[in-house]
Amino acid sequence: MVHGPEPIIPISIACVKEDIKNWGKQEHKKFWTEIPTCKHTKLMVPLVNGKIWKQISKLPRQDIRRITQMLTGHCTLQKHLVNMKFEQDTTCQQCLEDEETAEHFLSSCPAFATIRQQTLGNMFLRRNELKSLKVSNILKFCKETGRFDDN
Repeated sequence: MVHGPEPIIPISIACVKEDIKNWGKQEHKKFWTEIPTCKHTKLMVPLVNGKIWKQISKLPRQDIRRITQMLTGHCTLQKHLVNMKFEQDTTCQQCLEDEETAEHFLSSCPAFATIRQQTLGNMFLRRNELKSLKVSNILKFCKETGRFDDN
């Protein structure tokens, strides 16, 4: 039974599903921009989109693990190890100049400047350049540095 003024024009299930999908995307974007945490991930992936998943989804499991660690900053670099209480000092053991974070490793550690130039295109990257790095290049950089070989 239908209640309301006539004539009644039905809405297709496809339209309803599309509206729900669009609403979900909007809520996800809103949540991502408003959440106060995930500082490093927001630096690497500032906007909600499916592009990053398309780059990651077909990778081998080991590469998915590594790129997830680089995108979130939850990796075996000194800063995260200190956060997990496995280490006492956040100083980069490669350059002894700064905290060893994923951002430092990917963008500014002088110990990896040559490899960074070869794999990521510049010896040093600015913070705003991190979001445009290709997943494949980040993985290549990680492999070339050998920094995670013992993990």
